Order: sequence, then C-alpha cells, then structure tokens
Amino acid sequence: MRFTYLAAVASLATLAACGDAPITQAEPTDAFDMSKVTLITPDQYAARGISPTPTTPSALGATPLFAEEPCYIEPCPEPDPTPPPVAYVDFWGGVFNESVAGEKRARLHAKSDAHNNMDQTILSISYRSVGGCSATPAQFDSDYKVAYGAPVHVVGERYFAYATTSFIRWEVKSTHKFTANAGYVLPNGYRTYTWGSGGRVCI
Repeated sequence: MRFTYLAAVASLATLAACGDAPITQAEPTDAFDMSKVTLITPDQYAARGISPTPTTPSALGATPLFAEEPCYIEPCPEPDPTPPPVAYVDFWGGVFNESVAGEKRARLHAKSDAHNNMDQTILSISYRSVGGCSATPAQFDSDYKVAYGAPVHVVGERYFAYATTSFIRWEVKSTHKFTANAGYVLPNGYRTYTWGSGGRVCI
C-alpha cells in the first residue's frame, strides 16, 4: 500500500498507536492448557500441506484526511514546502482459521515490512489463548524481533493443530515500531512511530 503526502498525515483511525512498553506475561492461572494442542513448526509445514506464508492485507489502508484545494482567486497562497520523502511500510497481525477435514488448525501471525529507507524495524508479538469462546485469552508465548535497513520482512507466528471437538479462542497482539532514515518520514509524517495490530478468533 502506498500513500501520497498531501500536507496532511494519513488517517489511522482504526489503529491505535501503542507505547513502547514491553508486553507483559499474563498470570499463569489464566493460561490455557497448551498440552491439548500440537505445535506445528515451519519445517513441518510442507509435509502437512501448509502454506509457508499467508496472504495478509496491509494494515495501512487509510487515505489522507485532506487534499490541497485548487486556488481560483488571486493572490494564491504560497505552496507548502516540499514534504520530506517517505519510507514506506506495511504491517499486520491476526489469526487465520486454516482448519481442514478432521482437524482444526490455527495460524497466529504478525509481520512488519520496511520497504525502503528504514533505519530500524521492531516487531513485538504476544500469542494468547483460552479454552472455549467466551473467556479472555492469556499469553502463552511471545516474540521480539529487531531488524536494520531495508527492504526487510520481519515475521513471527505459531501454528497449532487440534481435535475438532475442542474450541479455543486464539489472539494475537502485536506492535510494529519503525524508525526511518534521517531525512525521511513514515507514511503518517513521523520519523519514528509504533502501530498496533491484532485479532481474536474462536476456532
């Protein structure tokens, strides 16, 4: 997804900016008994017919708040200074239901993509679950990944298979911090910014 810088920052109303505080571990008493599910590692994907990379949309799906209006009455105001060049990013976090006949499957996935002119990319992921479909999921694992330069594709995921008779509420909460190179800005106009993403699904 690409943006045109039009004297206003991109609208990210559906994504709340997150602080830099680390993700905290939930209380052990809240955790789901993970012995009831099978963790499938990436080296086992091919044997089970699992795609190594899911198709994820960009979380940056908004348009600029304002566009510059044409001037019809003289004297026209001076145009805004040329905006700084943009370092483009994409990010996403959530849960995929990839169940097949006779087996439930859940992919918990998050990614941060820095396409150009990026100094640092940090992806922090909290993987959560709980038995049933009504309780609040608690964290059972996490990732913290740092990359430098661009282009980079930073990704983390967990993949589970379990009996069709079980119902588990899965959740991903992720933060995506980008720092553009000096002289560049992110699509929202800042040089450094942290976005949040995630999703919760009962499978």
